[in-house]
Amino acid sequence: FNNLNTNIGFRNCDMVLCDVAGRIDSMSSGPTGRWNGSTFITAVDTIRVDVVEEFCIKLQKRLNEFYPIENGRTWVQFTIAVSRFPEDGISAKALTDNVGSLLEMRSRLPGDILYYDEKAARREQFGFRLNEALNRAEPEQEFSIVYQPRMSIDSGRSGSAEALLRWANSRLGSIPPSEFIPVAEETGVIRKLTRWVITKVLSDVTVLTKDGTLPPDYQFAVNISIADLKDAGFISFLEEACRASGCKPVNLEFEVTESFQADDDPQIMHNLDSLRELGFKISIDDFGTGYSNLSYLDRMNVHNLKIDKCFVDQIKSSVGGISYPVVDAVISMAKSMNIEVTAEGVETERQLEYLKKRGCDTIQGWLYAKAMTLPELIGFVTAAVK
Repeated sequence: FNNLNTNIGFRNCDMVLCDVAGRIDSMSSGPTGRWNGSTFITAVDTIRVDVVEEFCIKLQKRLNEFYPIENGRTWVQFTIAVSRFPEDGISAKALTDNVGSLLEMRSRLPGDILYYDEKAARREQFGFRLNEALNRAEPEQEFSIVYQPRMSIDSGRSGSAEALLRWANSRLGSIPPSEFIPVAEETGVIRKLTRWVITKVLSDVTVLTKDGTLPPDYQFAVNISIADLKDAGFISFLEEACRASGCKPVNLEFEVTESFQADDDPQIMHNLDSLRELGFKISIDDFGTGYSNLSYLDRMNVHNLKIDKCFVDQIKSSVGGISYPVVDAVISMAKSMNIEVTAEGVETERQLEYLKKRGCDTIQGWLYAKAMTLPELIGFVTAAVK
């Protein structure tokens, strides 16, 4: 609607609004009115879902027809939101609030016909509460880091571990990363969290490698998001954090997902190039689930590809003659490019045996170890060395 105002002027917009109102009123059996600047509301006198659906489809088609204006015509796109009495609410306020929340959804597109869903609404409300809690959270008080070892298939020892963020909120309880990480990325809070994780890991690495508790080349992997890669201050923060901790780049690896390839922001490639030039290793997480653009792998000088757990889960047998094409292709391609391969989510001996036969380098999963606290990791690594 703002687009229309800008391009065809207020007088023509008034003509369109009157036309819209007339079209809705002519098709609806209930009261019709303009709710706000670009929203109209009407009532349909039926409790049958199929009748409501048929009405919405016909209304959408009618509203999508051209609108005559001065010296021409224009076209308008609509989204229709539906809330039903009494299933979705028993008051006018509840029903209109439902419609309003549907129209504010970020995922909606022009042409959508949306139906109120209580479960989806609860998820939306939970996401809102998560967002609020994330913005208020003090990392030192609510967040912690656990480490999942990576194991060399040949030696059976751990030369690296992935740092995983955990969150326990006083009001919401323990929130799994699968729920709070997407919200943190969407709102930008992930930048604060990533910096806290890096600072914490650098501090731990420095102490543990200098005093000989862990091997001097033991490596910690930290996940970074597209928001971090777009952060123009990320590299300078990292350089300062390394100077302050005394940590060397050899002890840190950054894991990025393939999704960064879909964004052509030059800041992303600048930051990735800078990480490589500084001596940090770069790993592609969940490889095979995203874009898998081989030109990026070649340009970025990637150190490690991590085969996503969903492909490892498919390995049910290690018997000769049975193959798993995606796993085989990733390992073969990585070997041809001198890239290390890590399989995620390895839980069975059969999976281990198959991956070993195919030449996979390291594995990560419950077969050897779940995520653990830092003292537990130290005990795990030192026991294996002894």
